[in-house]
Amino acid sequence: MRSNWTIAQKTFEEILN
Repeated sequence: MRSNWTIAQKTFEEILN
């Protein structure tokens, strides 16, 4: 469940990039 947050954060960073 905590991994879900990490994946969401990485996706957000990729979108911002």
